[in-house]
Amino acid sequence: MGFNYSFDKDEPHTRLSAGNRRRSWFFAVLFTLLLLVLVLIFRPAQSSKNSGEAAANSAANSENSGNPGSEGSGAVNAAETKFSAEQEKLYNDAAAAIAAKDFLRGKQLAEMLVRHLEIGGTQWFSAVGLLNRANSGIVFNKVKCDKNVIYDVKSGDTFSRLSDKLNTTLYALWKINDLPEGSSDLKVGDKITCYKGDWSVEINKKAQAVCVMDGNELFLAYPAGFSSKNKIPAGEYSFPGSKKKQFAAGGDRRNHYGTRFMGFNNTSIGGIHGTWDAGDVRGEFNDGYIRMNNADVEMLFMLLPGGTKVKIVD
Repeated sequence: MGFNYSFDKDEPHTRLSAGNRRRSWFFAVLFTLLLLVLVLIFRPAQSSKNSGEAAANSAANSENSGNPGSEGSGAVNAAETKFSAEQEKLYNDAAAAIAAKDFLRGKQLAEMLVRHLEIGGTQWFSAVGLLNRANSGIVFNKVKCDKNVIYDVKSGDTFSRLSDKLNTTLYALWKINDLPEGSSDLKVGDKITCYKGDWSVEINKKAQAVCVMDGNELFLAYPAGFSSKNKIPAGEYSFPGSKKKQFAAGGDRRNHYGTRFMGFNNTSIGGIHGTWDAGDVRGEFNDGYIRMNNADVEMLFMLLPGGTKVKIVD
């Protein structure tokens, strides 16, 4: 039911004297001028704040074609995170650089921010979300840098042999070079681009984080949960290629391992897997081992070759 805002035309009105009318106009004009002054005073600060938040939101929401799991579901908007003024500036500058596809600059700024935050905290996951976007942007946009190598295909080369030479996976080679999965079409003289990472994984149970390392540098990090039933002890493991088991994306949801399962070399320990649960992966659960969001574990599956070392710490 709507409201009737019409006025009764026959309702009598009280007339003001000329003096009262002048005073009413004077106060009305004075009030308007004061209101304009207040708007002009506070508008720049508000505009600056909105500009910074817009840059952060733009980076968080911008599309990176072909970058599955690039940001990570653990990422938190800067507006929801209590950063210091200096940290917020770093965050917004990094977000703006990534939105402009200046991924190397975004990576540098995000690393500066992450370095001074406690691992596993809301601030840390927020900053890591930017680092994920920057590094995945470098990989999948083939940004010119020392780590992105261009390989000239030689006689006898296959994708399988190239993945061994370049310490990568078939899936990464296909994705980075815009080739369909399963492609075997290689010709002598073809140029194949690949990010040549020195990969290892560090899983921090206390921080509930899975960290992908490139040498000594944090490259990607995602939130993770740990089964209360199938507890995985701290120790050193690896991903043997023969033990990787891929589940098709969009597969049977009765499979509680989600879209990917990456088993460890010690088969009794289990491994890392996805989940169909739309809630926080860090929440308590029984079935499974180390769970991540499907998009995040898909990113790991794509980048990390068999033999990658995994260290789990309490």
